[in-house]
Amino acid sequence: MKRQMMSIGIMVVLVLTMRSLPGHAQNAENPDDEVVAWLAKQRAEHTGWGMALGDVTMNFYGSPCDDPKLLVWIPQETKTRATLHGYHVAFFTPGFAGIKKLPAGEYLVERAVCNAHGTKTFNGPLARFRVREGEIVDVGRLNLSFRYDNFWWQTSGKTRLAIEPLPPKTIDWMTKKFPRLYRASVHRPMTLITSPK
Repeated sequence: MKRQMMSIGIMVVLVLTMRSLPGHAQNAENPDDEVVAWLAKQRAEHTGWGMALGDVTMNFYGSPCDDPKLLVWIPQETKTRATLHGYHVAFFTPGFAGIKKLPAGEYLVERAVCNAHGTKTFNGPLARFRVREGEIVDVGRLNLSFRYDNFWWQTSGKTRLAIEPLPPKTIDWMTKKFPRLYRASVHRPMTLITSPK
């Protein structure tokens, strides 16, 4: 009986060891595989959903914003459908939350929010982009900078907007966390509409 129990114990140890080896098949999918499979399902079943990948950087009078974000709306609606958070570093840890599942269609970047010298909100619409069924669209990065004409009076200022490709640090984050998803992305940059108010 003791030998039988010992044999069973050895077999359990061997199985657990094999499962921990690199390259051994796991039952659970990783997040990258799961989201790629989700996109394939949207294409196959024509569910009307896709994904957007976008970044934002904001600079307020020479100070970079912490956790800059874009509020995305559907035209003719008055509510936020998604919030794209730009690449940022918090407690020495890089973070990026600019990937969102969205129904296929046209979207407006209605607001940009900056956390520098207090919360600053720039109203738009600032830009537009389109999501197509079963695809992840890379809409690029919105670069916004603001500077007062007179810092002491703070009655007027100038805002500059530009649409840029995703920066290397965001691409590096994507290729480490979601390599298959990033390779599947379609580059179709958002387009500017107007200067923020």
